[in-house]
Amino acid sequence: MAAVNWDQPSTGLVSDAAPSLLLTNKKGGALDARSDQAVAARIRSEEFIGTISYGPKATGAIGVNEAAAVALAGINLVDPAKPVDSRDGIGVAGISDRAVGYGVVGTTFGIRSTGVFGNAEGGGVGVRGTGSQGGVQGTSSASHGVAGSSQSATAAGVFGESTAGSGVDGRSSAGTGVHGSSAQARGVVGESTGSNASGVFGRNDLGNGVGVDGFSQAGTAMRATSNGGTDLQVRSGTGGGIDVANTSPSASKAAIAAFSFGKPAVEAMSASDAAVRATSAHAGVVGVALAAAKAGDPEAGCGVYGNSIAGTGVCGTTFVGTGVLGIGQPKLGAWAGRFVGNVHVDGILFKSASLFSIDHPLDPKRKVLNHACVESPEYKTFYDGTATLDRRGRATVKLPRWFDALNHELRYQLTAIGAAAPELHIAREAEAGSFAIAGGPPGIRVCWQVTGVRRDAWAKAHPMQVEQPRAEARSAAPEVTIADVKRVAALVGKAAKALAATARSRSKATRPPAAARSAVVKPLAHDAGPTTRLAHALVRDIGRLPPMPEA
Repeated sequence: MAAVNWDQPSTGLVSDAAPSLLLTNKKGGALDARSDQAVAARIRSEEFIGTISYGPKATGAIGVNEAAAVALAGINLVDPAKPVDSRDGIGVAGISDRAVGYGVVGTTFGIRSTGVFGNAEGGGVGVRGTGSQGGVQGTSSASHGVAGSSQSATAAGVFGESTAGSGVDGRSSAGTGVHGSSAQARGVVGESTGSNASGVFGRNDLGNGVGVDGFSQAGTAMRATSNGGTDLQVRSGTGGGIDVANTSPSASKAAIAAFSFGKPAVEAMSASDAAVRATSAHAGVVGVALAAAKAGDPEAGCGVYGNSIAGTGVCGTTFVGTGVLGIGQPKLGAWAGRFVGNVHVDGILFKSASLFSIDHPLDPKRKVLNHACVESPEYKTFYDGTATLDRRGRATVKLPRWFDALNHELRYQLTAIGAAAPELHIAREAEAGSFAIAGGPPGIRVCWQVTGVRRDAWAKAHPMQVEQPRAEARSAAPEVTIADVKRVAALVGKAAKALAATARSRSKATRPPAAARSAVVKPLAHDAGPTTRLAHALVRDIGRLPPMPEA
């Protein structure tokens, strides 16, 4: 090793492989370099590492500074023309070969201090981590493990990117895995450009777990908005598609509130169970339509629409009330129910009157023909026909073979055609499927009529009650009063204003943080004019109604 003159400045220049300077001290410091105006120690290597600090049993290097400056800094002056992924651009590198060691550790004791801080002035990344288990890992006993902040309107405070796995993965054994908070914009935004991928996906495989949970103290817990597709789509393989409950007895909000200006607000599918199941102490499902019916479109104007390929489109079941209740105001041209096709009723059909209405035989394009049905206080049956008397003035009329089993208390009526027959009478009452007529001139035609009263098993089990207390007979069919119609008109007007307010609020929705990488969602414009006009028309028609009993 070359000798060094300590009394004069020296470069310690040697040309062999041995160190230029080797200092050893068994008790104190081996080197103490100080300078009041310049760099205290400058160490340079052309081809290798400038400085290596090695502490077999302690810290290799410690930087201490009592002023407002950096205690220990690593600077790299690599040529900017070199590739950006070159490893020559590393200012400070920390390396550890332990299985659970740390390459770089930053520790601070101040309540607002930062253990490791990275800053990039020229548009780069302040801190970047890469690793097979985790690029960056943050741990905190009382606050955030990793915290990111951004002052840009288009950049994220924390950004994670992955080519195959999760860009950002948050996990917690007892708290929140990923928490997003914003004072004016969205707390968490998830986006996906895949054709069958999800912007936000939640999963919980436990029987009482929740995949995605939304909570709001006073507003909307979960909202879905779509400009052209389906707002909310729910599918279930074996269980219920949607199970929603509003447990507050004094709640003024609906358990589910869905709005759509184009497609269905809610579309649910289930392979084996109910796609939508709603339970309430008041009304399980309430559907409101603010549009009028449209020819050729069965869904238009329907508050609730049910469609089934092979089963029942709409099914109503009750134990003590009314399975399906339809209320219409005939003075406003409304119908309580309308059926296109055959109607089957298993049970008793109560009505105020029975009519049939067909195209008028003489003017079918401009008129209809209405007829009322014959009513009776008994389960009456009616049979009639004509018979021609033989040369003895007699005739036998054959009846269906089940006639005797169905009917009793028979009534007969005979009318001769073309001549008087004062002796015309029933020679034998109905038995064995026929009855006999006699007493008329030979060859005369006779019109006959037989009525009976049903005596089958159903008729015996359900005897007709001709007189019945009104409350017992019609308790499940509330009357529609003018007050009821006024309330409906007020609700329509209120709904029109609510739709207009909703459209305005959604048009002011804040753009997502990743707006630079995605298209801005613009809510479709909705014209509340038709709905408002419908409300005004209802109020006008109400004024034309004759007096009705008030509620």
